[in-house]
Amino acid sequence: REITGMEKLNPGSPFHLRELLFDKWKLEPPVDDEVRFTASKEPSTSDEVLRACLTIKTLTEEQRKVISHIRYYRKAQKVLGTYVVKLRYNTDLADEGWDDDEDEDDKASRLSDGKRGIVDPRTGRMHPGYNPHVTTSGRLSSSKPINAQNFPSKLRSMVTAAPGHILVGADADQLELRIAASRWESVLYLEALSENADPHASTALSVFGDMFKDAPGFPGGVWKGSLFIPSGEGKWGDKAKKLRDLAKRVQYAGQYGASVDTVHRVIAQTETDNGDG
Repeated sequence: REITGMEKLNPGSPFHLRELLFDKWKLEPPVDDEVRFTASKEPSTSDEVLRACLTIKTLTEEQRKVISHIRYYRKAQKVLGTYVVKLRYNTDLADEGWDDDEDEDDKASRLSDGKRGIVDPRTGRMHPGYNPHVTTSGRLSSSKPINAQNFPSKLRSMVTAAPGHILVGADADQLELRIAASRWESVLYLEALSENADPHASTALSVFGDMFKDAPGFPGGVWKGSLFIPSGEGKWGDKAKKLRDLAKRVQYAGQYGASVDTVHRVIAQTETDNGDG
């Protein structure tokens, strides 16, 4: 608000952003019309459009700072609404959430009653909806009122066991990749899995080459040709984690039959500090 001079600017309002970006600043994001405009033919203020605005060569430093702040605000608001605000007591014992999974009926009910929490006051627990018959491999997924399996790592300490209890984690490690590697007879993945190597590190190496090997943030372990065999000491971090995660996401997007547009969107979400990618 200070930078733009718009004292009542709401960064979450598409109407305010349209006024700022397209009426006041006259920006023309270099994207196709299906991205640039909504279904109702209004100028879109989606993150893809904001990213495109950041590539405009004539953008001033002030404008760049505002757009970057708007994106940060939106990201924080999404985390707040999807994972933080929900973890309140629900005195009405309602079952509605308010994230990307909610349908129109849920949304109408939520808006009429206010943002109700999902924690049952009788138990002090949240009760995610687990789905045993959604994934093709039979692994559990979860959804409304919250996707408990998608908590950001930095927020997982918010969820604790009840007094006198502990949380136990169990995971069929890389189950679906193992099934796919077996069915595809993928030599690289089968070799990595048989050697207890990290298959996603092999993917990242094939994509990024020595840049990945030289990246900071590797856990303990050794390279054996194209295989990285972790020692069990330390965790992935820094640039090595970012590169590995990107390769992993693209691999799984392809494995699950994602469209070309979806894979492109996954890749486009990667950004560098100097803004060149």
